[in-house]
Amino acid sequence: MKSLTYYIFVPLFLFLVSCSTIRTIPNLSKGQQYKLTKTLDLKGKDWILPESVTLVCASKGKIKNGIIVGQSSSVENLQVVSVRFTGSFESISISLQDDVDSLLYSITGVRVLRIFGNGHTVRSTNFGLMRDVDVYFKNVIFDCSDFKDVFFYPIGNGMSTFVIEECNFINIPEIELLKPRNMLNPVIRRCVFNGLLNDGARGKSTIVLNRFYGCKGNIVFEDNIVQDCYGVAVNGIGFSKKDGVTVSIKNNVIKNVSNGGIVFNGGEVTNIRIENNDISNVFCFGSQFKDEKGNAENAAINFHGFHNLYILNNTIADCTNSLSLDIDGTASDGTQEKGVHLVCTGNVMRNVLQSYLFGVRGVEFFGNQIEIANQPSATSAVSAITLNACHDVHLHNNTIILLKSKQTSAFPIIVRQNINRTSGKINLHNNIISSDSDVYLMIYNGFTGEVDADKNTAISTTSSVPLKWVNNSKSKGIRVKDKNVYR
Repeated sequence: MKSLTYYIFVPLFLFLVSCSTIRTIPNLSKGQQYKLTKTLDLKGKDWILPESVTLVCASKGKIKNGIIVGQSSSVENLQVVSVRFTGSFESISISLQDDVDSLLYSITGVRVLRIFGNGHTVRSTNFGLMRDVDVYFKNVIFDCSDFKDVFFYPIGNGMSTFVIEECNFINIPEIELLKPRNMLNPVIRRCVFNGLLNDGARGKSTIVLNRFYGCKGNIVFEDNIVQDCYGVAVNGIGFSKKDGVTVSIKNNVIKNVSNGGIVFNGGEVTNIRIENNDISNVFCFGSQFKDEKGNAENAAINFHGFHNLYILNNTIADCTNSLSLDIDGTASDGTQEKGVHLVCTGNVMRNVLQSYLFGVRGVEFFGNQIEIANQPSATSAVSAITLNACHDVHLHNNTIILLKSKQTSAFPIIVRQNINRTSGKINLHNNIISSDSDVYLMIYNGFTGEVDADKNTAISTTSSVPLKWVNNSKSKGIRVKDKNVYR
């Protein structure tokens, strides 16, 4: 008696044979591989691939018009036209030959998912949660208009791969889009993200467009365009210093996003390079949810927990409701060991709010151009750079322009510390500081560290009275040398 597998698969095999050269029909068995050399029309029917069968497309092989039901089977290099997949698969590797309304549905499991889009559009597939799957998407256009919740949430085993290249996501609503978790060396590169964010729109505080969640190895987010989207453009959470995760975020354009640009605020990552990004109008439409406090919960660039963070040659512009930089190295228990070694250089910040460093150890902040936005609605002192409870800071060769609002004070550089915190040595050298205020350096009451200011040029833009420094602390470690230039 022949097996059930024989009776299930012979009709499909006969169909394959009828579309190619006639040959002897072999006995079917698990693990068999079939090579498709011509077009197979499924005639709108469902076709079952038996367990462990692999269907492979040769150079002219193509399947169209139907549904393939997997039973722990595989399709490799399969060219498809109006085909959907359901069931369980070891591997789905397909090349789209047309636009499709739906691609996958009711997938109970897949180990490898590769989609080569060839510039075609997928309109309604929502991948949702998938476990232990290797992912590779290239050159697919995803129309996200009807997507709900998280578009794609792959949870790996620490060795699963995740690569999204040259894809275009359009009409993105207020959802989380890509959320790789516990994946190895995740990559999002040369993609375009176009959202539906409108001026004045309010959004949820938890929305993140691209979230790297506890991933392993090297995280790469490079050469992407993110525009008119809800939430944070790119986010990272769930990291530990012991994992040695590295991050490369380079050459991206991020503009008109509602709740932050680059925000890694959940754990400690190591060896991060934020380089040559163009960021503008992040958190640009005011409060995002009811009873939200302050200016921005996030910022153009925001890190809370890092070791070796390099912020290099970025342009940050027109961020008038968000901080330019929010760099936090403190832990909840009051220790200051989560933010170590920051290099920030070559950045241009125009029409922005301040850069805020809190509890960071080992800072080289130099060669930056900073022009702070006019803040007519500000109700307290405004600043260009605030150093709160920081240690071993070298702030040199920066150009800072800070205008003074009529109802506020303007202090280009502020040095302070919170209660139960400590501060170390702050070095300010060779900076050019312009303001229409009368103070260029404000040292707040309670500061206990050391400040050494030397060879800075402090320029008043409105008065012949030179800018001055003010020390309201009781610290004896304050030294402002006569070599500073006041004019």
